[in-house]
Amino acid sequence: MANEAPQPSSPTKPSAERPTLTIKGPWVVAATVSLFLIVPAIVIVIALLLPEQNKDAPPLNWSERKPRPRTFYTTLKSLESGMMYLARTNEVYKDLGFHIEPGHQLAVIRCMTLAKQPREVFTSDNTRQQLEAEVAERPDLFYGQFLLAIWHELTGAPEAAEPYYTAAFRDAPAVLLRHHVTPDGDSATGQPIDPLAFAADQIVDDQLDRSVVLVFPHLTTDEDGLVFLPVYKAILRTEDPALPPGVADLREKYQWFTFVGRIGRLPDVTLN
Repeated sequence: MANEAPQPSSPTKPSAERPTLTIKGPWVVAATVSLFLIVPAIVIVIALLLPEQNKDAPPLNWSERKPRPRTFYTTLKSLESGMMYLARTNEVYKDLGFHIEPGHQLAVIRCMTLAKQPREVFTSDNTRQQLEAEVAERPDLFYGQFLLAIWHELTGAPEAAEPYYTAAFRDAPAVLLRHHVTPDGDSATGQPIDPLAFAADQIVDDQLDRSVVLVFPHLTTDEDGLVFLPVYKAILRTEDPALPPGVADLREKYQWFTFVGRIGRLPDVTLN
């Protein structure tokens, strides 16, 4: 049988490639930077400026503090400048505009010193008189008002505490709340909790001023397991309330936080 001539093979039709979106290197870098720098910056700006947009809103009302709000809680790594900001400005810290008038700051420090006293000293008439003097000199000193409310609660006069709670809420730029639960998940009602302390750091001449610390001593949860704490609307951080007066918390790294709106909810705490 004669060999048949091989038939020419038909040319293979090239398969159509699926079109793809190509992003060049610089855009990838820019997008990555935006996730880590721009987005957190926007969150911080919103959190800090929202009260300015609502500065004509009515003051916070102690009697209307419930139901508990569900504002989100944002953790910040540092107030220190990032490498790009530092290279551009040669500043170690970012001054976001939070500053307290010096006389007010000294009054807060004096009240904080009283708040760090043992219970038997804090509940003395001398402490009450000093707090009353601070509030008389500065009627909008919300921290002094709140400490006076605690003083009256501890000395068995809750009805006398109410006007001070009302004044503290009225004059406070913001309020933190914290919910406490039992190991079974129920609200921990009427339970004493350890003192809490929150620092509102200021940037002065590119230095960190750590002196403004609000110490909240001798607290007891309410019928819903909550405590409400008047604070500044600023980037805050927790501090050890047991530090002696005048001794700054000099941890290597701080963990600051802020919140959107005027009422920020801290993470829930389980009481044993």
